[in-house]
Amino acid sequence: MLQHITSVAQLTLVVQELMEQPTCAACKKAAVQRCSRCKSEWYCGRECQVSVWKMHKGACDILAGKVEKSGVAQADISLDPT
Repeated sequence: MLQHITSVAQLTLVVQELMEQPTCAACKKAAVQRCSRCKSEWYCGRECQVSVWKMHKGACDILAGKVEKSGVAQADISLDPT
């Protein structure tokens, strides 16, 4: 993951993400995984992810396109210890 960080600003963002406990976009409980496409939404599990997919899909399409076009590797952070 760190091999793709090319600036102090990027490193700062990664550290901030690691230090914050994200909450589920659907139920607001502690989240352990995030959207694999856009990396912007966090979820506590598959059930919550599926429950808000119709609302998230439009933003996900836009954000995922921006991530792919930027050429910058995004850290795929998972807080699930398994």
